[in-house]
Amino acid sequence: MLVWTALPHFVWTKHRYFHQCQPDPLSAPDSACFQQLLQDGVVVRENFLPAKTVAAIRDEVQTSGMLEHARSKSYHRDGVCIVEQAAQWLPTAQCFYQHPMIRQMAQAYLAQRAMQFRQIVNYKTQVGQSAQPFELFFHFDDWKPRFKAFLYLTDVGEQEAPLVYLKGSHRGLWRLWKETELFCLYRQSAQGFADNWESLFLGCYFPHQARRLQELWGWQPQVCTGTAGTVIFFDGRGLHRGNWLQRNQRLLLGSLWKYEED
Repeated sequence: MLVWTALPHFVWTKHRYFHQCQPDPLSAPDSACFQQLLQDGVVVRENFLPAKTVAAIRDEVQTSGMLEHARSKSYHRDGVCIVEQAAQWLPTAQCFYQHPMIRQMAQAYLAQRAMQFRQIVNYKTQVGQSAQPFELFFHFDDWKPRFKAFLYLTDVGEQEAPLVYLKGSHRGLWRLWKETELFCLYRQSAQGFADNWESLFLGCYFPHQARRLQELWGWQPQVCTGTAGTVIFFDGRGLHRGNWLQRNQRLLLGSLWKYEED
């Protein structure tokens, strides 16, 4: 009942937000890439950074002390180490976090006042299925557009836990009920949903639910594999999930952007 009551207010709030936050294709630095992002919600570009630069960033991640610091602060769970605001540890990685093409793409996709709100390192080392498989469920991040750029620092094939994205699922009214539920029941912190155990599962769909939605709307999955230096642009509104690591390790940088209305 609470969700039904909140629905009109949410629809008005969403309409007001999207009046300010609208894509501007004319300002995009790469028209073809931008049009694919609008259509599919995800774009994979190989060789975004030179191999020498990628190797230097990868070495810096390993030698900077950031991973040890993250482990000491309990940011290491089930073989996944996530470091927030990682740019302060990685001078070499500024070429990615401050890349003008990424900034221009984010501003064209969201609004000129789009801001980068997270700079992360995600390091997955545990081979085998995680004990907390929330990221293995298809989910969306928010009802608001979220522009994300992931840079692979290691080669990522189908066995190295690639991102999987359902193309086209960032568009349409199919998610309205769950969006309203999130809007009226859960507060947000500076980085997204409030940091508690249940926030891990917000926006998630059980496998049978995701399968039915995929069949209903005809979304095709894109398994985002690529060699080291590959960048993935995607809209966090679309359904996406991680994979469990079957071999080797997977290391990536993340640059996350949002727009906050006036």
